Amino acid sequence: KTLSNTNGAIRNFLLCLDLDPANDAAYYELAMAYQALQQDEQALVAVEKAIQYNKEQVWYYQLKAQIQQQLSLFGKAADTYGMLTFLQPENEEFYFAQANALIFADKLDDALALYGKIEKEFGYSDELVLQRQRIYLKRGNLAEAGREIEGLVKRNPDEVRYYLMAAEL
Repeated sequence: KTLSNTNGAIRNFLLCLDLDPANDAAYYELAMAYQALQQDEQALVAVEKAIQYNKEQVWYYQLKAQIQQQLSLFGKAADTYGMLTFLQPENEEFYFAQANALIFADKLDDALALYGKIEKEFGYSDELVLQRQRIYLKRGNLAEAGREIEGLVKRNPDEVRYYLMAAEL
C-alpha cells in the first residue's frame, strides 16, 4: 500500500483475512484499496465487514458514508451519518453531513428537523440559516427563503453578501 501498489495491497490484505477472517482493520484497508481503484461496490462490502467486526470505529462509518454517497445511496448515507452522530454526539460536522445527505435523498422535512436539532444542540449559525434557505429554495418557497435571508441581514448588518442574496431573491 505504501508503495502505491494497490493491486498488490489488495492481494496482501486478502491474505491477511485468510489468516484472520475477523480482522476489521484489514477489511477497512481493503475497502480503501478498492475505493482507490473506483471499485465502490466492493469497497462498500469490505467496509461493512469491518463494521461487522468493530461497531465503534468512527473511521469505518465515515468511509462507508463516503462510499454510499459516491454510489448515490444518499438515504443510506444519511443513516450512516446518523450512526456517527450517535457515536460522537459532540461532532457537529456529522450532523451537517447527515442533513446534506438527507437533502440529496430528497428528505427535506427530515433535513429541516435535523437543522432544528443542530441549532438547539450547538446554537445559531449563519451556515444553518443558509442551509435552511437552500431547502426552501429547492421547494420553491421564496417567502420562507426570504425570511431566512432577512434574519441573516438583521444579525449581520455589515455583511454585504447577505444583502446581495436578499436582492437576488
